[in-house]
Amino acid sequence: MGATATSLDDQRLKVVFDGPQRAITPGQAVVIYDGEQVLAGGTIAEVID
Repeated sequence: MGATATSLDDQRLKVVFDGPQRAITPGQAVVIYDGEQVLAGGTIAEVID
């Protein structure tokens, strides 16, 4: 599944997925990979449909 991550202020990222996702919930973890390398990770603060 592809996604686009954009850096925001205060060390936050906005992540927009290429397709629909099910059951994304604040408090869950999100991890961004480049192949097998971890680029970033954090806790989901807000979900916007």
